[in-house]
Amino acid sequence: MHITVKVKIKAQASKVWEYWTREEHIKNWNFAASDWHCPNATNNLKIGGEFHYTMAAKDNSFFLFLWNLSKNLTGKSKTQKKCNKLDGR
Repeated sequence: MHITVKVKIKAQASKVWEYWTREEHIKNWNFAASDWHCPNATNNLKIGGEFHYTMAAKDNSFFLFLWNLSKNLTGKSKTQKKCNKLDGR
């Protein structure tokens, strides 16, 4: 399955890039709803670098861990997703 999302943002490109890529900003937008949060985010944009994001329910009932290894600058990468209940089920 391939999904494409397009958004027009009325802001300077440098500001959008900062908020999209800096770890302290990722924690403010990388969650599904107000009862979720992003407790951890790391982002290394170098070739061979990785990003690691955790999206979690605030009640600790569920989390989603996302990571990506950047292979090159053409957009080809390996992404894995892991979903778990925090109680081990």
